[in-house]
Amino acid sequence: MNAFRKCLRGIPVAPLVLAWSHALPTAPLPKKEPLDAILDVSPGLLASFVRGDEQFRRVFTISDGLGPLFNQPSCETCHPGDGRGPPISSLTRFSIGGDPVLELGGPQQQDRAIPGVEPKSIPAGAETSVRTAPAVLGMGLIVGIPVATLLALEDPDDLDGDGVS
Repeated sequence: MNAFRKCLRGIPVAPLVLAWSHALPTAPLPKKEPLDAILDVSPGLLASFVRGDEQFRRVFTISDGLGPLFNQPSCETCHPGDGRGPPISSLTRFSIGGDPVLELGGPQQQDRAIPGVEPKSIPAGAETSVRTAPAVLGMGLIVGIPVATLLALEDPDDLDGDGVS
């Protein structure tokens, strides 16, 4: 991929895209709806997914069990639209000598707290890294894949050479 990028360096992007687009088939691509990927799951699994998605969007309060420490009051705050989190919702991971120092509140700083509780601070001497929340789109559907299917696809030594093990 790096060689490809080097070849493209200095080439205006618009003409390249226009030239490439003429090589594409002219038939329109089928329109995909967001829920197309889950239409083949059982009604029970779909109902479970919808309930989980509702909880993912829910803004929790203290009476719902929020706290005492937290980063955001809802999952969706860090993973908007089930996607990768924006830089503003980044969090800080820390360790000391590779140890996640659980006894000191690690490995993730929880920089918010309910009233009357102090948020966790990063211990002196800790190594830190700033992280952005990963995309979670479709993660709730993984449970719909039968274990036998996953085991049948197992390739720990990448014998098929596709780069996935």
